[in-house]
Amino acid sequence: MENIHQEFCQVCGSKRIPKFLETRDYFYSQEEFDLLKCEDCGFVFTQNVLNEKEIGKYYKSQDYISHSDIKKGLINKLYHISRNYMLGRKAKIIKRYCQSGCSRLLDIGSGTGYFLNFMKEQKWEVTGVEQDLDARKFSQNIFNLEVISQDEMKDLKPDQFDIITMWHVLEHVQPLNEYLERIHKLLKKGGRFFVAVPNYISFDAKHYGEYWAAYDVPRHLWHFSPGSFIKLMEKHNFKVLKTNSMPLDSFYISIVSEGYKHNKFAIVSGFIIGFVSFLLSTVNKKRSSSVLYIIEKQSE
Repeated sequence: MENIHQEFCQVCGSKRIPKFLETRDYFYSQEEFDLLKCEDCGFVFTQNVLNEKEIGKYYKSQDYISHSDIKKGLINKLYHISRNYMLGRKAKIIKRYCQSGCSRLLDIGSGTGYFLNFMKEQKWEVTGVEQDLDARKFSQNIFNLEVISQDEMKDLKPDQFDIITMWHVLEHVQPLNEYLERIHKLLKKGGRFFVAVPNYISFDAKHYGEYWAAYDVPRHLWHFSPGSFIKLMEKHNFKVLKTNSMPLDSFYISIVSEGYKHNKFAIVSGFIIGFVSFLLSTVNKKRSSSVLYIIEKQSE
């Protein structure tokens, strides 16, 4: 079993990467992991995670919501309500920032295919990338979608997609820089890249500290602030055009975080903290629990 030990920051290359926080896989294994933070650009990452082939065991719980269609239990129900609301919101944002004539969309980390199917019904030509075999089969069988594995991404032709989306996926991928290089090649000139990721400088992240559910170690390898994210995009010839909040994320993440603390009143307490975080995000989107970045491909 080989762990990935990072010797330098994957964003700026600095070797000044002291320990930032110790947290635990509260969701599945209860194992402890260290988060390191770059002193130069603010990028945070999980140290000593398993490699790409071995980390899959941490996703195998049937409770891992994005890879299942389970609706039992309050947390699952909240997730599905949130997802259904966000489908329309995501489509509107994409339409708003899509250049005229765009029609081809690639969704990386497409899960069980609900977003892809929604866009297909809006007359988009859609392709999905999903590593989990069961989720891939679900989206193929239920929605008749074209969904490929991550390994098959290499067979996609360059400069063919107008839009590429990653909804809470970039924090999972390895190797990070090579993945972004591949995405840049797949986008057409001037194409748009939509990325939603958790924000570790949000109010709820600071409130919950090691219990913040969006750290989600070891599944989440990378932890972004707006500053470090923008630097990473610039490194790969992308330009961040706009940032938006993901308005429901703070509620969901806060309720799950309260559960990790074994709070009997997790729903009430989590809703209150989530609401405060949501209000603060209306003043400053860069303090949102999760941030949606609208990005444009720049020339090489």
